[in-house]
Amino acid sequence: MGRGKLDILASVDKAPHTAVTVTGKVTDKATGAPLPNVTVKVTNDTRNRSVTTGSDGSYRVSLPPDTYSFSLSAYGSTTDTLSGVELTTGQPLTQNVALTPVTTHSVSGTVLDVTGKPLAKATVSLPGTPVDAVTTAADGTYTLPKVAEGAYTLRVSPAAPLICNGTYSGDLKVDGAETADVKLPNRTDAGGTYSCAPVASSWIKGATNTGLTTDEDARTISLPFPVKYYGVTYTSASVTTGLVNFLQPRLGDYANTALPTAAKPNGVVAAFWDDLVLDKKSSVQTAVSGKTGTRTFAVVWNNASIAADSSVRITFEAVFDEATGAITLQYKTASAPAHCSAAAQRPPASRTRPAPTASATPSTRAS
Repeated sequence: MGRGKLDILASVDKAPHTAVTVTGKVTDKATGAPLPNVTVKVTNDTRNRSVTTGSDGSYRVSLPPDTYSFSLSAYGSTTDTLSGVELTTGQPLTQNVALTPVTTHSVSGTVLDVTGKPLAKATVSLPGTPVDAVTTAADGTYTLPKVAEGAYTLRVSPAAPLICNGTYSGDLKVDGAETADVKLPNRTDAGGTYSCAPVASSWIKGATNTGLTTDEDARTISLPFPVKYYGVTYTSASVTTGLVNFLQPRLGDYANTALPTAAKPNGVVAAFWDDLVLDKKSSVQTAVSGKTGTRTFAVVWNNASIAADSSVRITFEAVFDEATGAITLQYKTASAPAHCSAAAQRPPASRTRPAPTASATPSTRAS
């Protein structure tokens, strides 16, 4: 490494000044109004440049002398291509273009949830366009009144509470009045290993008391059958107030956060993650039912109270299915609304564990 001064101004002065400046304005052919946000793409065999018009429809690009193609495209207009545009040293070029507007049409449809019922308050949008998003009505219907002809991505996002409703993204081609009905997909975890599907409730009554008490306690229990969770098989698990932890009997995990997260606790099934208190009116039990190969194992939290408000009590359970690997989260009673995290949280990626495979993907179910 050497030291010295670099005279940037002198270097610039000595550089060849051969770039050609192209300026222009893009307007609407029908009205003459300037068109903002038009993509001006300039290409040849060796170069590929793009600029966007400003609010006044103007653009500016500097290029080495050569022959180029100019392609101008914008929402609501036909794409215009100018081929064989020759740029010569010392000869700035003005290239004004008027784009032809395309016809607009309505796009309407009905949004259904994962059970096939109309879904209200879902947001319907066309990402990357200036079309305003709309919200579905009580009967699940929506209308985008004016969509220019073209190809788009239609996106539908459910409103909270999401339950098992995922977000839909699909292709949409508009060349006339379109009907685009959408059934939302099942939500999946971040890795796509577990999906969520609502099922009919089939409550399993607890049989064996775990001995959990107070608001911070943990018990390690032996599982009646091996449970595979994110590709790892476990024979025991730790039960705490609202969590089943396959990695360790942690205490102090009473402040729930949004999942997934890299922060601990990891490797948990969060049936009802909150600061729960187990008093004399509460218990945590387990129960096994069925025959070998088709058994279910339930961890049941009975009448647990919320630390922040002891008048709020909830009974819920996590049920593990031996045959399918499904995990069912069931909620029997809640005396008042409560806020919690309920989800599957995988072990940290830094652990040496087999990666889950799509062919062995189970479903996480909630009812």
